[in-house]
Amino acid sequence: MHYGSHDETLASESVDLETETKRIEAFSLYSPTFSFPADAKEITSPTITVDVAETPIYDIKTKHFQSVLERWAFNAELIIPPVEKTDVVSDSIMPNPEAQPHGVLPFRVIERRLIPKRKNKDPVLHERIQFFELPDDGLRVEFEPLVVSTDKIPFFYPKVKKIVYSIHKNTRARKDDSAYDHDHRHHHEENNHKIVLSLTAHSSDDLCIPKRQLEIFRALFKKLYKWTVNEMIGYRKHSVMDVLVPKDTYTETYHRIKSKYSSKLIEMWVEKTDPQKFVFEDIAIASWLISLWHPKKPSFVDLGCGNGLLVYILRMEGFEGYGIDQCSRKIWDEFSKDCHINLEAKTIHPDSIVLNAEWIIGNHADELVPWIPLLGASSGFKSFVVIPCCPHDLSGKWMQFNTKPGESKYMAYTNYIANLSEKYGYQMEREFLRIPSPKNVALVGRPAAPDNDESKERREKFIQEAKKTIEVEMKRFIPRIPDNVKNEMYIEKVKAKKH
Repeated sequence: MHYGSHDETLASESVDLETETKRIEAFSLYSPTFSFPADAKEITSPTITVDVAETPIYDIKTKHFQSVLERWAFNAELIIPPVEKTDVVSDSIMPNPEAQPHGVLPFRVIERRLIPKRKNKDPVLHERIQFFELPDDGLRVEFEPLVVSTDKIPFFYPKVKKIVYSIHKNTRARKDDSAYDHDHRHHHEENNHKIVLSLTAHSSDDLCIPKRQLEIFRALFKKLYKWTVNEMIGYRKHSVMDVLVPKDTYTETYHRIKSKYSSKLIEMWVEKTDPQKFVFEDIAIASWLISLWHPKKPSFVDLGCGNGLLVYILRMEGFEGYGIDQCSRKIWDEFSKDCHINLEAKTIHPDSIVLNAEWIIGNHADELVPWIPLLGASSGFKSFVVIPCCPHDLSGKWMQFNTKPGESKYMAYTNYIANLSEKYGYQMEREFLRIPSPKNVALVGRPAAPDNDESKERREKFIQEAKKTIEVEMKRFIPRIPDNVKNEMYIEKVKAKKH
């Protein structure tokens, strides 16, 4: 079983302060009780169904809870990372459920197929999801894998007959809550529900959840609570994903690249850094770039390329390009054994560098990021992709700025880079990348194609303005001191102190 979680918010999101205050207050009331059986002897129910988690939840209507579980039904990949996509086979609204006692017949039945990411290792799982009405406006939703035995259930799914989520009126009053005054407490008691997670198994042994899965169940239950609260207050993420590159296109490319290179790259890693972090993040970025550029294969230059991994993957995929960084890395020699790769170790001076490429890449390129739009424009309007990280201005110094209410510093910095780029004639697009980093905004700058003499003149004006700005800003730009030089300076300083 493998149910992962994604951050509720991204560092670059702007938020509505009133909505965020409501979320924080509601999240603070999360008080779950877990009762997972330790062994089969604890289970006495003849139906082998056990309630394993419950929590009170306030000011919620059943429709909010139902909306979340409908979303889970149609998008299992949101809560089960090993699932690539959800294939809905059928979605049936059952006739006249009111004619039957509550909970006897479902009013909605969905059948789906969970398509795994590891198609060569994990089977497709067929599943039935049934929605039942309960008394007092309650709801029960059953997720049932359609298998002949639990042995046929893939690793990412618990080996049970059913996973059941339900919401009921909570008869337990909150008499002990000193955090609220009487009126507030009374209001909550009047709107008090509870969410329950139950498991139904083929045998009592299947209900003895392995310890490694308990935390996953706890995280999933908390996610259900939070998503229901978000639905109630109308919270929506502001992150922009899958706009420039369709999700299916990216996902297919990512899994192809990952299966082709990840194991080898981790094995050949000679740096002291964690290969897992860099390998999978750069595979994700490379997959997104390849999908963005498809079907073309433009040439590129990666400024501040670091370990050169992104350059290596793109070169192995048939793209012409090179990378530049202040210091060479040990891994560069390993890369050169597989392909002809051009990685240059030198300090970049914006006023003298010549860029022989159609696209400029700046992946967490620190002080070079604000220079990239200027370099692109002054070089005849090359397109670029930057993924900003630490905020720097054109002097190369750490940037300090005021943020608007509800605006993160990272969002303010990405806006600064986008506005700077537009000032020199670029049309800007933004997308949140699916990478394991809160600094995950990709800014794509493309020049508008000149369609008449007037636009050609305007384009030439931008080029000249960019060149002039580079000339002026170079007077205060301080290139970063290479790490090896820093180490030498430190050693000399230590020696001087000893003498």
